[in-house]
Amino acid sequence: MTPQVSSSNFALKLSQYSPHNNSMRLLCLHGRGTNSDIFESQLAPIANLLPERYVLDFLDGPCEVNAAPGVDSCSSGPYLAWHRRHFAKDLASAYTYVKTVIDEDGPYDGVIGFSQGAALAASLLLSHQQQAPSAPRLFKFAIFLSSVLPAAASEKMGVDSTEYVVSYEKSLPEFFGLSTLEIADMSSIERAYLFKQFPSANNPGGTLHYIDIPTLHILGSQDPFFNFGKIVVDLCDGKKREVLVHDGSHEVPRSEDYAQKIALLIENIAELSKINF
Repeated sequence: MTPQVSSSNFALKLSQYSPHNNSMRLLCLHGRGTNSDIFESQLAPIANLLPERYVLDFLDGPCEVNAAPGVDSCSSGPYLAWHRRHFAKDLASAYTYVKTVIDEDGPYDGVIGFSQGAALAASLLLSHQQQAPSAPRLFKFAIFLSSVLPAAASEKMGVDSTEYVVSYEKSLPEFFGLSTLEIADMSSIERAYLFKQFPSANNPGGTLHYIDIPTLHILGSQDPFFNFGKIVVDLCDGKKREVLVHDGSHEVPRSEDYAQKIALLIENIAELSKINF
């Protein structure tokens, strides 16, 4: 039996709720330059192995961007993202977009994100936890697949890292769809913040915030963004996290062996979320 899946065009389609009272709802956030349909296809080998009670809702990002590498050869789009740049205002807009969906269509038990979707999920969880420490968490557990650079939406959660972020974006102009003008003039009055575990001149030791819900991290040993995925690992409580490193690159593992391992780990993390620590 397969879990129920819903996808959308530029917005979330309401899930068809499972007939079981113990349904497990997951919000699914795609990578940059793809969309909900593509992520549904990427995740299918894993999703098909989850119990029927799992209900997967695939949300589309609000920003139209260039296609992720190789995607335009197999999909006509639209190519979407949660935010185009890493500036604080862009992260804040992405927060508002996703939290509105959670408020209107939630609650969700868990979140699963790939690439930019994983980075956004981590950033959103930390932001909500910092702003409302006594409130219920946005999700009970989280699954991060090949996260890219996780940025913060304000100086309250991070340190000013505008120079680093601009340099990072400039090093991958095609990936980020930067215009010739943007590449020529990468200075900006906009600010970008990275979480406080990043050393800086003003904060050499860093001040680490932890995501305190159970988490699962899937990393590719050949992923050029591997170190960013490790940052997200380090942002999570070590007592409540599981890490699986596969032998691939920046991708959702699709082999039967890895799909079975990941599906089992998702179930384990979901069960762990029911325990009061």
